[in-house]
Amino acid sequence: MHCRAGGAGSRVLQWLNRKRQRDGHNASARGGEGQPAAVAWDMPEWTLRRPDAHFDLHGQTVLDAVANAERFLRTQRKVRPGSVVQLITGRGRSGGGAPIRTRVRTLLRGMKESGGVVRDFVLDDGEGAFLVRLGP
Repeated sequence: MHCRAGGAGSRVLQWLNRKRQRDGHNASARGGEGQPAAVAWDMPEWTLRRPDAHFDLHGQTVLDAVANAERFLRTQRKVRPGSVVQLITGRGRSGGGAPIRTRVRTLLRGMKESGGVVRDFVLDDGEGAFLVRLGP
């Protein structure tokens, strides 16, 4: 279990670049007759912010990971209201699917629907982490 402030804002930029390439957009994409192509991405602007804190759930049981993630989110909302944090779940490559990611997604949905702690969340670039926008 690791928690650190600052860090890997470049992951979001890497994700955005891969998304642009997947969607057929790149820096040299042009519209007709040399005009820049109109490009619209569906990622909210807050996802471009560098996460204020990270929490790594690797190596924990599913139950421990969910409990610790909820505790982390509630604490971060108190000390950093409105901030963006990253929950690192891993992609579940060890053969059992992605049980931590699945349960953390369920937790995030519930916390978002109940209002307060989680304002919004997205699955990060390599699908091994969530970016979470905390409530005010």
